[in-house]
Amino acid sequence: MWSPDFYSQSGFRDLVLHTCEHRFTLARLAEALDALGLEFVGFQHARPEPLRWYADAWPDDPRRTSLDRWGVVEEAHPRVFAGMYQFWCHRPQEPSR
Repeated sequence: MWSPDFYSQSGFRDLVLHTCEHRFTLARLAEALDALGLEFVGFQHARPEPLRWYADAWPDDPRRTSLDRWGVVEEAHPRVFAGMYQFWCHRPQEPSR
């Protein structure tokens, strides 16, 4: 009931009655990206706290691109990705010949 989607008809339909829902974990996300040949670039957050939590734990990783480390953040803050994983990825460029 903490989700804003719970309080509108269209949101509730999407949240509870969606006909095709795929539940992802960060490990499953990493597998999918790897299988597609994509590189994780980073998460997009509406609030600054998640980036600060990561930076506080791993100040030596300014790009914040370790999905394993994001898993540790998610364990400590279970609602950090409550809506869904919103992230950026790209296909690395192949070296020129």
